[in-house]
Amino acid sequence: QRLEAISLSLLESENGMRLRQLQAQLLEEIAQHETKMVNEWQTGIHGQLKETLNEPLLRLSPLSENSDIHLLQVNLDPHLFVVLREASYLSLPPLSVSLPDSVQSLVDSINVSQIRL
Repeated sequence: QRLEAISLSLLESENGMRLRQLQAQLLEEIAQHETKMVNEWQTGIHGQLKETLNEPLLRLSPLSENSDIHLLQVNLDPHLFVVLREASYLSLPPLSVSLPDSVQSLVDSINVSQIRL
């Protein structure tokens, strides 16, 4: 946008044309990098969630090393909530990243804004 505000006579010169070409090239490289990063994220998020969700929800933990008493604990991985919140934010405008179906159904089934760690 700043480039567009520069005097037209400056942009019509040889250096101005080169500057416009560099701007277009830079914007294209940024778009390609963004697409690559989003694709890598989309590929990785499914595996991250699947691994986390395959863990048992409840687990027994000994009260101490020498104790026969066990505690029943809820196994909620904080990383799961971070990933779901990230997915929710990325799916909203202005990014509007398309989420894999399995991730979208998880995001739709919870209120991500209420998750506190």
